[in-house]
Amino acid sequence: MTFNQIKSKVLAHFELANLYFVQIFLIVVPLLTIPVLISSIGIDAYGRYAAIQVFHGFFLIFVEFGFGWSAVRWLAEFKPGEAPFDKMVSDILWTQLLLGFFAFICSGVLSYFSFGLKLDVIDVLIFNLQFFAYALTVPWLLLFLQKSKILSAFHLLNKGTFLLLVYTLSSENLSLHKTVVLTAICSVFYSVVVFVYILKKYNISLYPASLVSIVKLLKNGFSIFKIRGYSSVYQNALPLVVSQITESNDFAFFSIVDKLRRATISLTTPLFQYSYVRVFRHKVNDSHISAKSYLLILLVGFILSLMHLIAVYIFANYLKMHVSHVVLFFVLISSISIPMVCISNYIAQLLLIPSGLERDVEISSLFGGLLGISSLLILSNFVDALSAAFFAIALVETLIAAYLYSRKDSRF
Repeated sequence: MTFNQIKSKVLAHFELANLYFVQIFLIVVPLLTIPVLISSIGIDAYGRYAAIQVFHGFFLIFVEFGFGWSAVRWLAEFKPGEAPFDKMVSDILWTQLLLGFFAFICSGVLSYFSFGLKLDVIDVLIFNLQFFAYALTVPWLLLFLQKSKILSAFHLLNKGTFLLLVYTLSSENLSLHKTVVLTAICSVFYSVVVFVYILKKYNISLYPASLVSIVKLLKNGFSIFKIRGYSSVYQNALPLVVSQITESNDFAFFSIVDKLRRATISLTTPLFQYSYVRVFRHKVNDSHISAKSYLLILLVGFILSLMHLIAVYIFANYLKMHVSHVVLFFVLISSISIPMVCISNYIAQLLLIPSGLERDVEISSLFGGLLGISSLLILSNFVDALSAAFFAIALVETLIAAYLYSRKDSRF
């Protein structure tokens, strides 16, 4: 093995290690806010805060609209500093601000007519001011920051500032309303800072966007939105329904378990990104990588399942949350399904490479969401809503993984 080959392998592993280092920090800091918030505002208020987050996460899908993937490809056709590049940036910015406005209104209306856990519409609207903040720092802009690692720094500053403010104000009877306001202020402030930084660093000039250009962008981005959006809708629709059929205390527990689950699964993101780039660059045949990769993913998934269960146990004991043995049993079942999530995520990443099977990802996500909600509503008639929710998650994730695995062989 030559020196250049050794150097190339070392740099590749260093890049993967760096991605993991950043990912762990981005996971740990938000999770630290959970015990601080509960000790500050109480478990009941935290359940309502988590429900507001669910409303926000559901509608954020439509604000993003797949531009995190499609816009990067469009902008790659131009050079920064040139008029066509600035025009494309402006068109995407105004399009996402418009999407943010519609999501802002729809989230307020839906929260007003919610039939379960009642939320203050003003709190929902204040929290969802982050839609406009997101439009200012969409992934295609953050792509520039990833090269200089400033993205991670700004993200950590946002979460760290919020955590510090909550901890500082906890002795002053911090209310749910104040917590929502602090969340929105931190997010909007750092988004504006990032936005101004990007405009100045890359000398981007903004132009007004016409209705024709906005419609064209939405039409061109819809194909990516169907792939990414359906998956996100499925992942966020189920918690939204759970928030409507449970009490705030129960939903607080569900939210904690769900966040720990997502945080655990997101540890595989750097590995999938690394594998995706490897397949994309070197056109590695799927049959060649499946023997090792799928076994490795399953092994990683079972390790993550154990980590998830340990994390749930630690949080539940530290926060003194009392749940029934039946609920804990279904939490165990949902945790065991994490390896299936890892498999489906890995295959979905591979299928995003133009292959003609993108529709399989759309179908699995769409029907997975419908099946999850249906099974939740049916099972809730026989067991408590929390148990039904965790079982529905495990059922859907397993079926999606099985379907995508059965379709992967026709990818090439």
